[in-house]
Formats: sequence, C-alpha cells, structure tokens
Amino acid sequence: PTPEPQTPEPTIPTPEPQTPEPTIPEPTTPEPTIPEPTIPTPEPTIPEPTTPEPPPIST
Repeated sequence: PTPEPQTPEPTIPTPEPQTPEPTIPEPTTPEPTIPEPTIPTPEPTIPEPTTPEPPPIST
C-alpha cells in the first residue's frame, strides 16, 4: 500500500507584537493667569441735606 503523502502543516509565522513607543505628551505649562487688580470704586458719599430748622414764629 502506498502511504498517503502527509501534507505538512503550513507554518504560519507568528508576527511579533509591535510594542508601540509610548507617546509621552509634553507637559503644557499653563500661562499664569495674572488677575487684574480690581480698583475699588469708592462710593460717592452723598451728603444728607440738612433741613434748616424753621424759624420760630413770633406771635
């Protein structure tokens, strides 16, 4: 009996897993926020109107 020719299994090359280089994000230095100096607006002092006392009525 003629032996059946064994078909050799195809050797599938295992692809090497590519290790992607880690992308290191550059640290973004945030611009310092300079707070604008708040100039306090002084409230205008409204002088109270002085009510002049009525002159005494001379009878």
